[in-house]
Order: sequence, then structure tokens, then C-alpha cells
Amino acid sequence: MNSTTDQLTPPIPPEDIATIAGAWSALAFSILSCVIIGRKARVDFSAIRACCFLAEILTGVGLASANVMRLSSQIPEPIFNILLCLLQILFIDLMIAATFHLGVKLNGTKKHRFNALYKMTIVWGVLMNVGAGVSLVLGQYLHLFDAGNNAFLAARCSGLVASVCAFLYAFYPVLQVNDMKDMSSVPSSVVPVAIWYLSGFALVITLTVITYSISAVYPRQQYRAVDIGTATSSVFIRSAFLVFYSFQAPSAAIMAIRQQFFTDPLISSGDIEKQIRAVNVLSDKQVLSTESTMPKEYSLRNCPQ
Repeated sequence: MNSTTDQLTPPIPPEDIATIAGAWSALAFSILSCVIIGRKARVDFSAIRACCFLAEILTGVGLASANVMRLSSQIPEPIFNILLCLLQILFIDLMIAATFHLGVKLNGTKKHRFNALYKMTIVWGVLMNVGAGVSLVLGQYLHLFDAGNNAFLAARCSGLVASVCAFLYAFYPVLQVNDMKDMSSVPSSVVPVAIWYLSGFALVITLTVITYSISAVYPRQQYRAVDIGTATSSVFIRSAFLVFYSFQAPSAAIMAIRQQFFTDPLISSGDIEKQIRAVNVLSDKQVLSTESTMPKEYSLRNCPQ
């Protein structure tokens, strides 16, 4: 992680409207997201929402503010690079902590609470933090710029792997289903909720990989405007994900998912909605029981018998 750019980098020219408007829009969006998450955390407090609120303040509003300052060169590029590295690592660390909190609730007291996915998340998380520290030492202090960039890229990749492992761990009760016969052992409330959050997470990972790829193709030293754009995209993606992660899955979406994958003529739509409303995986006041399994009357739609 480094920058060979001189500290007196020229400001972004006024005619580059897209870069300037994007950076300011990201700042406004991050502030709005912070207000939304903070209000939700105040009304219905939970550890997950507290982590999201803290992450949005530091890694959303903080990164967006620093990115805006780059437009007029109010912040030296080396300082921004250090800040970017620290905030990205902090964001992933907070998300892993929040996801672990959710995973412990979903996994209950069963033996797989500290399974292989849990251990893999810890290992990749440690590698991410170590890689980030190494990148700062190599790039900012030893001025080994190429080595610093490679170390930071390795830290980013490790963070992505750690995030994926953390989410897979959180929804392990659903993912361990091998076939339709195992569906009866899955908590009926968790299946559609897991699909909802995992789908959103998959979209975020895809968009993040795209931004990382752009950063790799267009080095920040030669393409500063592009780097500001990728930082802007990261703020939008991060803030949207934190808002998504702070709210309970909508009843309408969960009902649609359930109707897509399951059929149950014995349960009315009103009963289904009551079950959905009773499930709030984001609340600290409820611990989901894995003993509440999928009724035998449920069957996977279009599943080969």
C-alpha cells in the first residue's frame, strides 16, 4: 500500500464533473445512510446494528470525506492511502464481528458453532490484518512501492475470503442441507431469511471484486481520477450494504422466496406472514432455535423426487 504521488498533487480539474459529482454524491449518500442506520439502531438496538452504525461513521462517512478532500488536494495522497488501508480493514473486521454474532444465534449451542468455517474466517482475517500492516510498512516507510501494492492486494483478497467464510458460517444450518430429505432438519424460519441475506451479500461481493479489478488495471499513481472513482464506488457499495444489513428482511420478499421454493397447501398466507414477522435475526432479544424445523408438509418446488 503506497503512493509515489507527490504530496502536492494537483487538484482535479473543474471540467471533470463526473469525478467531482460522484465524490460529493457518495459523501451525501453515506451521511444519509448513517442517519438511517443510527435511527434504526436507536429504535430497535442490537449489536449488529451498532456495528453497522460504527462502520458507517468511520468507513463510510470517513472515507467519503477524505475522498472529497482529494478533489482539491487538501489531503496528501500518502495520508489518504494509509487511511484507505486502515478503514477497509476496519470495515471487514466489524462486519466479521457482526456476522459472527448473527451466526452464533443461528447455530445455537450445537457442536458446529466453532466449525471449520469459523476457524477459516479467523485465519483469513488474521492474514488480512497482517497483510495490511506489511503493506503499510513496505510502501510508506521502506518505499518498496511495488511490494507494498502487492501486499495490500493480498490483504484485500484475504478480506474477501474471510467475509465469504463468515457469511457461510452464519447460515451454516441452511447450507449443510444436501438434499430434500435433509430439509426437515432446517429451521423453517431461517431458510428464506438466509436466501435473502446471502443474495444481497453475493451482489456486494461481485461489485467489490469489480472495483478491485478496476483498481488493479488502473494504478492510482497514473490514474488518480479513476482511483477517486473507485473509492466513490466503494463508499456507495459499503453504505448500501450496511443499510441492507441493518434492516430485517421484508415480509413481502420472504413470502415471495418461500412461495418460489416451497409449497404448503395446509398453511395460509396469513399464517406464513405471522411466522415471518416472528423471525428477526437482527434482534438481540431473540435467539433462534434450531429445533423449530421445516414442517413435513413442506416440499421443495420442482425438486426431483
